[in-house]
Amino acid sequence: MKRLLAGVLVAAFVLLSILILHPQEVIPSGQWKLFRQEHPPLDYVEITTPFVVRDVSGTIYFTENKPLEGATFEIGLKNGSVLGAYSDRRGSFQFPRFHHPMGSLLHPRLHRVISDSSVRPGTYRFKVTKNGFHSTIGTVVVSPKAPKESSIEIQLHIGT
Repeated sequence: MKRLLAGVLVAAFVLLSILILHPQEVIPSGQWKLFRQEHPPLDYVEITTPFVVRDVSGTIYFTENKPLEGATFEIGLKNGSVLGAYSDRRGSFQFPRFHHPMGSLLHPRLHRVISDSSVRPGTYRFKVTKNGFHSTIGTVVVSPKAPKESSIEIQLHIGT
C-alpha cells in the first residue's frame, strides 16, 4: 500500500511539474512545439553528440562552470507532450523516478529497469532554456545499459 501511495505521489508531482512549467509562453508549432520559449528569442546552440544516460538528470552551467539555477530542461515525448524539470541552486536537475507498485514481485533485473528512470528507454530531443541565454538543443538516449555514472552536463551561453 505504501508503494502504491508513493507511486501516486510521484505521478502527481510529475503532473504538477508539467503544469507549472507551461504557464509561460510555449512555442506554438514546428519541431519545438510545446517547448518553452526563452526571452528574448535567441539562436539555438546544438550539441551534436547524444547523451547516453540511465535517467534524465544532470547539471546546467554558464560562464566558467558556474551552476545555473532556474533553467528548464525539457524532453519531447513520443506522444507529442513535453516533460520538464528546473535546475536548482547547484544547477542540478532530475526527473523524478517511478517505482512500480509490484516491483518487489518482479524479477530483479526487470524491477531495476522499471524503477531506474521516469523516462522509458528510447531516444528523445531535448531543449534547455533560460531567459537571457541561448537555448541548447540536442538528443538524449535513455538506456538501462548506459554507465551508472552517466549524466547530462550542459553549458548555456549568455545571449547577446
